[in-house]
Amino acid sequence: MAVRQRGFTTRHPVNSKKNNNTAVRNLKTNKYANIAVWSSQYNDFNGQSIVTKRVIDNVVNTSDKSYEFLYLKGFGIKSFVSWLYATLSLYIKIVFRGKTLYVVCSRSNVGLIRDIPPLFLSKIGVRVIVHVHGSDIVGLLKEKSISPMARLLYRDCELVVPSWILAELLADVSFKRLHVCENFALPSATDEFAEGPNGRSPLRILWNSNVMASKGVFEVASAVVNMNTEDNNFKLQLLGAVLGDEEMSRTDAIRELEKYTGEKNIVYCGPVDAETARKKVEHSDVIALPSRYASELQPLAIIQGMCAGKGIVISDTPALRTTVGDYPAEVVSVKSSAELMGAFQKLNNEIRAGRGEFFARRADAAVKARHRFSGERFDREMRSILFNSPCGPQVGTFHSEANQKVK
Repeated sequence: MAVRQRGFTTRHPVNSKKNNNTAVRNLKTNKYANIAVWSSQYNDFNGQSIVTKRVIDNVVNTSDKSYEFLYLKGFGIKSFVSWLYATLSLYIKIVFRGKTLYVVCSRSNVGLIRDIPPLFLSKIGVRVIVHVHGSDIVGLLKEKSISPMARLLYRDCELVVPSWILAELLADVSFKRLHVCENFALPSATDEFAEGPNGRSPLRILWNSNVMASKGVFEVASAVVNMNTEDNNFKLQLLGAVLGDEEMSRTDAIRELEKYTGEKNIVYCGPVDAETARKKVEHSDVIALPSRYASELQPLAIIQGMCAGKGIVISDTPALRTTVGDYPAEVVSVKSSAELMGAFQKLNNEIRAGRGEFFARRADAAVKARHRFSGERFDREMRSILFNSPCGPQVGTFHSEANQKVK
């Protein structure tokens, strides 16, 4: 049985002005061993990119000499050329200079083919650490015709996953090590929890994720439209890019979204950067994500809302329940419009009774969430994972600063 260890972490975005358009980018030097990065190009507009930026700017950037090997997303000619250039550059640099390779992996069949070059290096002695950001890695490793090849490629790698739920689902798959590193929240501008206006002002609901049918966005919009009366005043802001999924194509999702954006109490803001999203969270009352999306794991939208002491509405899935932990969240059944409207009504009644009391009831839980999802802890623990020796304790040994043992 391969050695498997679980360690922890938390995440935090970065304010980097570096150019991400170069497939190979030389980074700063400091005191640690050489390390290389394999990833698609990243930005400041989605959770995986935010985490990747944080790891590179705050952790990888402290190594002796490091390189990024970036390729364009997609499947066109430009994407293939950028991937080929990144692959050739990776092998030239890693063979002669590299000691550790940090991989932000793809989790689809095509993505696995694209990740063969970095994963294969684990077979020739390179320490390969793969950061996984979605639960669909389980399907890739266990449930597809390509799974035997995927398991072979991953067998000599170390995996970093953001949730115990995913770690348990992968417990019967052999890796060199398995680390659990929880996600992080952007720091608030103040340690105080913003309360907002009092009186009969609207309940301010924020959607802070991609606009996808399987995430429950249209159920949220429908509930707001149906419940908005003279006695019930709701305001919904929608952030994020419109994407297609297994339930609805992108074209159909755009049409569905247009049905709701004509409502005076619903505003679609589109994709926004991490700092703008953080400010939107601070000026909201409720963060809603009743998701059934198959790859939903530990969404930054919910983490940010918890750390800001907001009302939280999630669907009843193991991944989302694990994310909120003991935070006072409203949990609704998947695809249950009635329970969703009931959750909004309950939160609206709380707000009407007094915003101060509403946030006071969540203040202690928000402080715990800020500690659990601290960006500084993320940096510290990712450094431990990336720069420590690959030899370590046997399977079943767990450690963390903030999380409890789950076996």
